[in-house]
Amino acid sequence: MTQPVFKAHDGADLVNMLPIAFGFTPEESLCVLATHGARNRFGFSARVDLPDERHLPEVTGMLVAHLVHHGADGAIVVSVGQDVERIRAASLATLRTIEEDGRLSPVVIAWADDATVWSTHDPEGSEYERTGHHAAVVQAVVEGRDIVATRADLEARVRSVTGPRRQWLDACAHEASRRVAATMLRGVRGSAPNAARDRVVSLVARGEDLSDGEVLELAVWVDLLPVRDVCWGLIERDDATHHLALWQRAARLAPRELAVASLCLAAVAAHRLGDGAQMRVALTAAELIEPEYPLIEILTGLLDAGIGPAELASLREAAGRRSAPEAEGA
Repeated sequence: MTQPVFKAHDGADLVNMLPIAFGFTPEESLCVLATHGARNRFGFSARVDLPDERHLPEVTGMLVAHLVHHGADGAIVVSVGQDVERIRAASLATLRTIEEDGRLSPVVIAWADDATVWSTHDPEGSEYERTGHHAAVVQAVVEGRDIVATRADLEARVRSVTGPRRQWLDACAHEASRRVAATMLRGVRGSAPNAARDRVVSLVARGEDLSDGEVLELAVWVDLLPVRDVCWGLIERDDATHHLALWQRAARLAPRELAVASLCLAAVAAHRLGDGAQMRVALTAAELIEPEYPLIEILTGLLDAGIGPAELASLREAAGRRSAPEAEGA
């Protein structure tokens, strides 16, 4: 499928195109975008909360290392926030790190509040309108990109349901747990029986057509590690959007103590999509519930290292080749 092309002509365009890179409108953020080739085509992007001044060298070093790791030729740096001195300091600190590293060309170094955008080429600043209806954002949405207004909107996708409905959902989850336990007792203790596996695969395939009770049943099943790993294996790049929505829904509906596996599966789906923001949101929610859950650490390591789905697939292939027995010589 042909990828959409978005062109930035000035600093205002860059600021208004940040939601395309991150899936939401960054606030109080330091953002970097990799560029490639003579035409500065956009590539890998990363965003962090605006760091305190004492943390700027460490944070900018990490961001530049990620850009280099992903083969960038150049870097676009945009800091956004309401404290003009703070966002200016963040962008200029990143520029210093780029220059000290020496492997990237600084393409644009900018900082912006809601009314003015500045850059190293325009230190006096220019007025602009920050809008969610910029032509590039509208085009991206038409092309099927998932863009929300704020990070809080992403967090709401995995936030547990509260209020009067919570009591009904908890009762349904209890009943689902009873049924799953009975199924397990009829099968091989400690593993997922074939009938149960078929049931789970069937539920996952139906996705958005599931009732709340069926989604809760899935949330109970994936709390068992063999079943969770079966569901992990079902997530492919081509249908990861379907899986992301399913496991986000499961995380919202499930009781808190049953939500961690669903949140991790949502993170896996987000990783398949290359959506670091939704991956981070899911992992943060999971860590608040069960910090020692091993898969959280594994997935967070992938995210922090900037390892995308394509690179992960290459690493798996390389590991498989290394583990294959070598043919003996004649």
